[in-house]
Amino acid sequence: MDIKTAKNLFRQDKQFSEDWRKQAKLDFKFVEGDQYSDDDKAWYEENDRPMVVYNRTATVINAIVGNEIQNRQEIRYFPVEEGDIKPNDLLTEAAKWFRNQSDGDDAESEAFRDACITGMGWTETSINYEEDPDGAPLMNHISCLEMFWDRNARKKSLMDATRIWRVRQMTLAAARDLFPDLEGAEDSRFHADWAKVDLMDDTVHDQDKADEYNKNNSQGGGPDGDETEEDESRMVTIVHCVYKKRVYKHRMQDPQTQKELWLNDEELEALQERLELGGQPPVEAVKQKITIWVQCFFGADLLEQEELPTKSFPYKCITGYQDRTKGTWYGLVRAMRDPQSMANKWLGNAMHISNTTAKGGVFAERGAVEDPRAFETSWAAADTVTWVNPGAAERIKPKYTQTVPAEIFNFIAMAIDAIRDVTGVNLEMLGQRAAIQPIGIEQERKQAGLVILAPLFDSLRMYRKSQGRHMLDLIMGYMNDGRLIRVVGQGMAQFIPLALAQDKKFDVFVDETPVGPHMKEKVWQFVAPLLPELPPPVVVEVIAYAPLPQSVIEKLQAALKQLQQQSPEQAKKVAIELSKAQADVNMTEASAFEKQTSGVKNLVDAGTSLVTAMSGGGKSNGQDNGRPGAQ
Repeated sequence: MDIKTAKNLFRQDKQFSEDWRKQAKLDFKFVEGDQYSDDDKAWYEENDRPMVVYNRTATVINAIVGNEIQNRQEIRYFPVEEGDIKPNDLLTEAAKWFRNQSDGDDAESEAFRDACITGMGWTETSINYEEDPDGAPLMNHISCLEMFWDRNARKKSLMDATRIWRVRQMTLAAARDLFPDLEGAEDSRFHADWAKVDLMDDTVHDQDKADEYNKNNSQGGGPDGDETEEDESRMVTIVHCVYKKRVYKHRMQDPQTQKELWLNDEELEALQERLELGGQPPVEAVKQKITIWVQCFFGADLLEQEELPTKSFPYKCITGYQDRTKGTWYGLVRAMRDPQSMANKWLGNAMHISNTTAKGGVFAERGAVEDPRAFETSWAAADTVTWVNPGAAERIKPKYTQTVPAEIFNFIAMAIDAIRDVTGVNLEMLGQRAAIQPIGIEQERKQAGLVILAPLFDSLRMYRKSQGRHMLDLIMGYMNDGRLIRVVGQGMAQFIPLALAQDKKFDVFVDETPVGPHMKEKVWQFVAPLLPELPPPVVVEVIAYAPLPQSVIEKLQAALKQLQQQSPEQAKKVAIELSKAQADVNMTEASAFEKQTSGVKNLVDAGTSLVTAMSGGGKSNGQDNGRPGAQ
C-alpha cells in the first residue's frame, strides 16, 4: 500500500468513527466518576451548588466484568482426521501455556471491560523477540482509542473487516529502534502528522509546534541538548496498518520435502530455473487466487511493508451492541448516562434545598433586644436563656422552615433503579439483594440477568475463536521447534517438547475452563454424588472440578492415576470418601451457611489427607507405608 492510498483510506475510516470516539471518551470519564459536562461544572461552581456523584455505573460494569473473570473460557483444538473426535492435548496445553506466559487472561478481561464501556475492546497477539531471541508469547490489551477499522465492517468482532489501523505515539528513539534498517533517516520520516488523533485528555501532541518552540528557545537557533536526550523527549506518530489482499499464487508440492507450497510468479520462476540447472523436471503448479495479510508501517511515508505468515489480523476486537443506523458499536454506559446523571442532579438538588432552608432562624424588629450579638448566640442554644426587652415577644417570630419535597426522593429512587433496569443487571448479580430467599431462586435470577447480557458474551466467544485460530498459526509457525512447555494434564504437571506435525489441520472450540469457581461449583455439585459409580479414568478427569486448591488437585490426580493401575478397589474407595465429604457442602438453605462453610473445610481436609496417604506420607497402625495408595 502506497502512502497516498493509506492517507485516503485512513481519512475515510477516521471520519467514520469520529462520533464514536467522542462518545467513547465520555463513557470512560463517566465510569471513572467524571459525570458532569464542562458547562454543568461551570454553572454549579458559579451558583455555589454541590456537584454530587453517586457513581453506580462503575459497580454495574465491575459486576459484569467480574462475572467474565469468574467464568473464563479456554480454547481447545480438535484435529481434522478420520475417527473419534478427541482434542489434541498437546496443542490445547500449548495454547494454555501461551496465554499463561503472556498474561492473556488479564489482557482479555481488560479488553472486555472496554467493550462493556464503549462497545469495543482490543488485544494484540504476536511473538516478542526482544525478551527471548527464540520468540516469547505476547498478548497485550490495547486502548480502543488507538484503533481504527474498516468503515464497511458490520459483523460481530469485526470478522468481515478488510483493514485495521493502530495509531501510536512514541518517542523518536523508540521509533528508530522499531526500524533499524532506516538508520540515518531524517527525523521527519518517523512522524505521521497526517494521522494525529485526540488523546484521552482531549489534547493532541503536535510535534511540529514543539520543534518550533525548542528552536525559538534554544541557543544558536538549533535543538539544545544532547541528540540522544532529544530523541528520548521528542514524540512522533507511527501508523500500523494490517490489511487483506487478494493475490494469485501457485500451489504446488515441494519436490524435496513433499509439503505444500504457495509461490508467487517470481518465486516459481526461480524454482523452475534451479530445477532445470540441476537436471530435474519442472514441477506442476496450479494458479489460484487466495487472501494474504500484509502489514505496513507509516510515518511521513511508507517505512516498512511485509506479508504476514498468519491467516488473520494480530489485532482482535470484542464488540458490544451495534448501532444499526450508524454502523458503529456501543456499550452499556450509553444507556446508563441519563439515569445516573438524573440521580446525581436530584440528589444535589435535595442537598441544596436542605442547605438553603432556614433551620431555627427568626424575624426580629430592631430594638427588640438590647444585645443583638448575645441574642444571636443564645437563640440557637437550647440550654441557655435568651433575654429580650419587655413586650418584644410579639416583635420576634421564627422563620418558616421548608422540608425537602418527598417527590425528590421518589425521583432519586427511580433514577437509581433505572441504572440497573436499562442494562438488565439485577440486584442478584450485584450481590445486593437483602431479602432472604432460596439459593436456587437467586441463581435463577442471576441467570436471567446474564441472558439479557448474552450478546456481549457471544461477541466474547466469537473473539476467542478468532484469537484461537491466530494463536494456532503462531504456535505452529513460530514456536513448534521442540521447546519445553509446562503441561498440566493426565493427572500430573510436566515439561514436554512442543513438536507437532505441520501437515495437520485443527478445528477451534471454545470450552468452559475448570479454573472458574462458578463453573467448578456447578459441575462438581452435579458429578460428586456420581463419583462412586464412575470408572476410575473418569474420576481422574472429574477431580479437576473439585473445590480444592490447585496444588491438591494435581497431586490427587497423579495419585489416583497411579492407584487405579495398582488397586482399582482402593481408587473406588477414594471416590466414596470424596463423595461423602461433598455431601456436607450441598446445603441449599440460607440458614445453613455455617454448615456449608464447615463442609467445604471438611472437603479440603479430606482431599489433602487422601493425597498425603496415597503419596506415602500417611501412617496406618503406627507404621509408615511407603507403598502408594496405602491407607
